[in-house]
Amino acid sequence: MGEIVLKKLKDDNPYAPYDEIEIYAAALTNFCEAEENVRNYGIIIAHPRTGVPMDNPYLKIMDTSSRQMLACKRIRNTQGAWDLAKKKWQDKKAAAQSRSDK
Repeated sequence: MGEIVLKKLKDDNPYAPYDEIEIYAAALTNFCEAEENVRNYGIIIAHPRTGVPMDNPYLKIMDTSSRQMLACKRIRNTQGAWDLAKKKWQDKKAAAQSRSDK
């Protein structure tokens, strides 16, 4: 998924530095994965060994990723990349669901 998002960001931001585009694309991919985990399991989860309630560790990944994206000041056109990333995660989820149904 990262390569498709990277290409879209490059196309939409031709004057942005390539390294900043790569950072943004990686952060967006991480954010989408973390968001999916939080959506599936919630913000409070049970600790895997003790069962004690704890914050979902993917919240920290979402926070870090969003900070990385905000730091990429020269990336201006991001909507297309967000739309692509969301669609790819939905497609991936649907494919996993169909595999588990078989």
